[in-house]
Amino acid sequence: MKPNTSIPKDIDSYIASFPTDIQVLLEKLRATIRKAAPGNH
Repeated sequence: MKPNTSIPKDIDSYIASFPTDIQVLLEKLRATIRKAAPGNH
């Protein structure tokens, strides 16, 4: 992630700040969390 002093407004913005290959991993992690905790997002 590039050094940045601003705080992302949401998780989508946070994930978008990473290189594409890392974004894929973060989206998979996010899907796993949603599956384990449905309705809590």
